[in-house]
Amino acid sequence: MDEACAPPGGTGNNARALADNGPPGARLLLPSLAAPAQGGAMITRRILPLLALTACLAAGAADAACQVQYKAKRDNPLKLDFGTASLPDEACASEAAAAAALAPRLADKGWTLLAIVSIVPAG
Repeated sequence: MDEACAPPGGTGNNARALADNGPPGARLLLPSLAAPAQGGAMITRRILPLLALTACLAAGAADAACQVQYKAKRDNPLKLDFGTASLPDEACASEAAAAAALAPRLADKGWTLLAIVSIVPAG
């Protein structure tokens, strides 16, 4: 084969793999089992704040007596929502009590409560 017509990087299947065409030590777009793990410090910087946030949210949910799943709507334009809310013990006795406690909270945000789907005791 003429040198002027040879493909860059070699001929045929002898060229380098497309995933290895960056400079040495560069991060790969897709992780490779052959490449050593990279970014250990980055993972630690992301995981620790995430764990702290999870602990704070769990502490906030600990004082809730139940989780209520609900359907709500907002008009102009119409938006429908299926959400979950934490309610105190006195609002967990029935769907009517849960609706009475949840409707004002949703109304403050511009939503109208359509239905209480389920009440799940905290546990």
